[in-house]
Amino acid sequence: MRNSVRFAHSITAFHSSRNSQLATTMNQAQSFCRSIKRLYNSALMPSAYQQVEYLESANESNVSGNYGLIYIDTGVDYFADFEIDSHKPNGNSAVFCGAKADYYLSRSSSSAPYFNFKNGTAYWLTTVPVSTRTKWRWQNNQIYKDDVYAVPLNKSAVSGDFILYGGYVDGYKYSNIRIYSFKAWNSSGVLIRDMRPCYRKTDNVKGFYDLVTGVFLTGTGTGYFIAGDDI
Repeated sequence: MRNSVRFAHSITAFHSSRNSQLATTMNQAQSFCRSIKRLYNSALMPSAYQQVEYLESANESNVSGNYGLIYIDTGVDYFADFEIDSHKPNGNSAVFCGAKADYYLSRSSSSAPYFNFKNGTAYWLTTVPVSTRTKWRWQNNQIYKDDVYAVPLNKSAVSGDFILYGGYVDGYKYSNIRIYSFKAWNSSGVLIRDMRPCYRKTDNVKGFYDLVTGVFLTGTGTGYFIAGDDI
């Protein structure tokens, strides 16, 4: 009996030690991946800019509706395919990105705070909370969640530039939206935007640096950006 107990304790200790070793190995691997990512980002980003984890939209009063906040016009036509890595850690209303005529990606409602894809009368209400950081890609009339195919959803050609942190140029900009990256492709599948959140080192102005065009895009409106950690 004692030998059985000792054996059981030995097995438990072995598994505990192995799990600890696995956890340490995983942490080391994740740290290594983060280091590689930092090196990769620093190689892409011009030395005059510092890339950050995200930019979060904010305003002084955070009034209901949050109209008149900061936004960024990407200069990309509304019909372009796009990928956005974002979430909303708190608050109610949210339009993550869209254009003058209609939204592309928003929060569904206060009672159902999920990501909602909408294009005219066509829409897809996901079951993913907006508080969960998620990378969405809408390409070739297909929607992907974190690079995994999700559903088909056709898009209609609508005039108007693509807006980040809102849906209309003239209003509907929202606070507490975090965007980690934004990409867009034209109808031929050519990458035309690869926008990374950053700040300009000389004056700490925050915005998105586009790796495709080499242009630094800053916000428009009465709000401001809160930057995540340097990466």
